[in-house]
Amino acid sequence: MNKFQHRKKIKIILLAICIMQLALSLFWASQKNYLFFDEVFSFQAANTARAERVEFFENEWMDESWYISFMGVDEEDTFEYSIPFNNQITDVHPPLYYMFLHTVCSLIPNEVSFVLGISVNILFFLSSTIVVYFLTKDVFGREKLALLVAFLYAISYGGLNTMVYTRMYMLLTLMMLLHAFVYMKFMELEDIPVKAYVFLAVTLIGGVLTQYYFLFIAFFYGVWYTIKFFIEKRYKVLWEYLTAISVSAVASLAIWPAMLSHLFGGNR
Repeated sequence: MNKFQHRKKIKIILLAICIMQLALSLFWASQKNYLFFDEVFSFQAANTARAERVEFFENEWMDESWYISFMGVDEEDTFEYSIPFNNQITDVHPPLYYMFLHTVCSLIPNEVSFVLGISVNILFFLSSTIVVYFLTKDVFGREKLALLVAFLYAISYGGLNTMVYTRMYMLLTLMMLLHAFVYMKFMELEDIPVKAYVFLAVTLIGGVLTQYYFLFIAFFYGVWYTIKFFIEKRYKVLWEYLTAISVSAVASLAIWPAMLSHLFGGNR
């Protein structure tokens, strides 16, 4: 088998894994029959122009219109991204996930369904599986092992549960995997290309704007590679690396200044 045929075979197997994962995800999602209250808040934060907390009334039946009134997107508010952005200023999470959720909900205004919330997570889940394949291949250099790991992740209970939960954690998983992939793919090279720092900055900004837990992952990577480059006396690379991180931090704060009050202002 020549190199072209081998690559084609690998792509077909990876595609088959993703198709199987999609079918399993749709089946798993079809079993969902309620929304956890945090998921209700996800819809509200993404779609409701009135940035207010909903109070659930105990022992009282609330009809469908009551839920749609604060969970769905009004006709005049479709693709209005200031809504999730402003709502999250008063909450404790960054806005990126809620903007994705607002996008799919804007396609069907005045409606709320499990499908809308799960659809974006399925996309992130499939993307995560592809990144798992390339990350494993890059670390171990074995395509069969990478396919096996991608397959196991695609059918994993943890992965499926994260996908079906209408919160930002599936996007967070994707961002952490992409961030790790940038390090494994580029930061171990003797000559680190400029695009590596661009990719590093993109994953840093994207991760920070998804969930603040990402900062823990980024911090330990940053400490390790700062020490590594310093010990190896690669001062030019160290300067470029720290510059990329600093630019990412400034850009993140410029996009999302509420981060400071969320992390240090004692907000909730």
